[in-house]
Amino acid sequence: MEEIHLTRKQKIGHWLIILASIPGLVIIVLLFSVLLNGIFSLANGGKFFSQPDNIGGPQFLYEIVQNFILFFSVLLWTWIFWMKIQKNSFVSIGFYRNTGWMKEIILGFVAGVVLLGSVFLMLLVTGNIRIETIEFHPTSLATNLVIFLLVGFNEEMITRGYLMGSIKKLSNKVFALFLVAVLFSLMHIFNDNFSLVPFLNIFLAGILLGVVYIYTERLWFAISLHFTWNFFQGPVFGSQVSGNVTDGTFIQLTKTGSPLITGGDFGFEGSLLMTFLMIAIIFAIGFYYRKMPDKNE
Repeated sequence: MEEIHLTRKQKIGHWLIILASIPGLVIIVLLFSVLLNGIFSLANGGKFFSQPDNIGGPQFLYEIVQNFILFFSVLLWTWIFWMKIQKNSFVSIGFYRNTGWMKEIILGFVAGVVLLGSVFLMLLVTGNIRIETIEFHPTSLATNLVIFLLVGFNEEMITRGYLMGSIKKLSNKVFALFLVAVLFSLMHIFNDNFSLVPFLNIFLAGILLGVVYIYTERLWFAISLHFTWNFFQGPVFGSQVSGNVTDGTFIQLTKTGSPLITGGDFGFEGSLLMTFLMIAIIFAIGFYYRKMPDKNE
């Protein structure tokens, strides 16, 4: 990608735009929430300004609506701050489809399965978790498939796409990588059972996702891994996802070991096993991409 040289005054202006974009996203989400929640409430026999607990209708449908609210909000936010204000094309945020983009989707999926599958198997073999039942809930799995696809898209558009894509133009890539990884981890600070190890692991996840974004300038790997990470951790393996309980999981398990090993009530991403695996896969992915030709040429 062609390097862009900005004056000091231009850089200050761009930093102000980035700072203004954060409350801008909050405002857009609130406006969409009022509008779509009102429509959802009316469709289910409630009032336009009903509180969520009084809306009625299927809970899974309400959860999907909430994630679509953020999805449309992120798209509008991207259009305003990335395309109109910063004068970028939509694909430049990370949706180039030149050589290798499908491989990045597959690589993200494989990395997610390896990470979560390895933690699950190690905990199972060492007796730190115990499988209680295995049940197939097609509606729950399909619902969570949609929800976690939207979560992966939304969070990666905000962090690796807009924030990293904007910040690395104003500073060096390493600073952008670490700053956004910290912000990504802090996004989960109000989740239940958030603590030091979850902070570290989500930070490392941000580094992994950001490293690939730096090498490829694309979000395919990040969205694929983010989705796979959440979907396999919760709906498939039955753990919490960032402190959130998932209903109708394929495997129902009991954690019998130390929370430092199992991740406790935060989920597998709060496990020290995940910490070591994350560090290993960061080096492996970094080595892989250093040996690859520039995908944007």
